[in-house]
Amino acid sequence: MDKNEIKDFEDLEIFKLAKDLANYIYDLTNQFPGEEKFGLTSQIKRAAISIFANIAEGHGRFHYKENVQFARQSRGSMSEVKSFIIFAMSRGYISEEEYNKFMDQYIKLQIKLNNYINSLRRRINDL
Repeated sequence: MDKNEIKDFEDLEIFKLAKDLANYIYDLTNQFPGEEKFGLTSQIKRAAISIFANIAEGHGRFHYKENVQFARQSRGSMSEVKSFIIFAMSRGYISEEEYNKFMDQYIKLQIKLNNYINSLRRRINDL
C-alpha cells in the first residue's frame, strides 16, 4: 500500500489529528475539579470525540456532499471544544501553557479540516 493511499477513515491525517486532540483533552480534563465531572469535563470530552467521530462517519458516506456535512459538524465541534477550553482557562482549571498547547493542535487540525472540506467541494464540482 502506498503510504498516501486512503483505504479507510483511519488513514486520513485529519482523523489522526482529531484523535490526538481528543486524547489531549482527556488527559487535560483529568486535572479539572471533581465537581466538574458531570458538567464541563463530560461536555468537553463528548465534543472532542465528536470531532473525529464525524470525520469517520462522513468518510463512510457514499456521497461527497454528505461527507462535507459531517466535516462541517466536526468543525462545529472543534469550536465547541475551544469555547470550553477558554472557559476552563478563565476558571483556572488549565494554565496558559496548556491552552497554548491546545491551540497549536487546534490550529493545525482546523487548517487540515478546512483543506479537506475544500477538497471534497472540488470533487463535488468536478462531478
